[in-house]
Amino acid sequence: MKKFKNILVLAAMAEEEAAIRSLLADNYVGGRSFGKHLQIHAHDFRVGDIEIIVAQSGIGKVNAALAVNTIVENQPLERKIDAVILLGVGGSIVSGLEIGDLVLSTAVLQHDYFGSLEFGDVRMLPGDLILRREETVGYQATMAADQDLVEMIAKSVFELPVHKGVVVSGCEFAGTVARKRALHALCDGALLVEMEAAGVAQICRKLNLPFVVVKTVADRLNPDDSIETDFVSCLQLAARNAAIVLKDFLAIDQ
Repeated sequence: MKKFKNILVLAAMAEEEAAIRSLLADNYVGGRSFGKHLQIHAHDFRVGDIEIIVAQSGIGKVNAALAVNTIVENQPLERKIDAVILLGVGGSIVSGLEIGDLVLSTAVLQHDYFGSLEFGDVRMLPGDLILRREETVGYQATMAADQDLVEMIAKSVFELPVHKGVVVSGCEFAGTVARKRALHALCDGALLVEMEAAGVAQICRKLNLPFVVVKTVADRLNPDDSIETDFVSCLQLAARNAAIVLKDFLAIDQ
């Protein structure tokens, strides 16, 4: 199994980044900014012989992809990034996932990159263009996560229920049960919807970087109140659970 030494950990929201930094506070090294124009501020941590860069990208797949590319391109060659972990929260699109449950991505599907054609809607890998029905035979629109990262994280988590599956991602906060069910139906094994994974998966494929999406459930498929209320009220707990996963993962070889 691979050994990862220089890991970029990306979080979309301030609450997610704060939870990570809080749990890794004893391992803090310092802060720095990446990029001449974007000025993405990041924080360095060291756990044993593993170096971790933690950065907040902002919400959305474009922000996430920009952050990954900017940090990777500006990291010194002797400390080259060898893995990317997208950490944070998302929404369950299946029954049975509860607040705080962990979802590990086996793959990512960008749900809002598709062709609406005469023979039906066709989801595609970002950058591809499919126009004929015969091109869809055997075609896979999902972007696979690194299996070693998935298994290493799964084996390190003892405090939370862990579910492996496809993370569905796009520029949309899915706030109704009907919409979540429709997103689940797009792909076998789809468990969670969020807004950054598609950008991270796409840029990591281009850069040939191992990646994994690690997200905890902040809103259920069938909440007691509204999905929005679920998300707001459970964000802090879910963000902390995601950070705990990272700390457990970093401790396995120490």
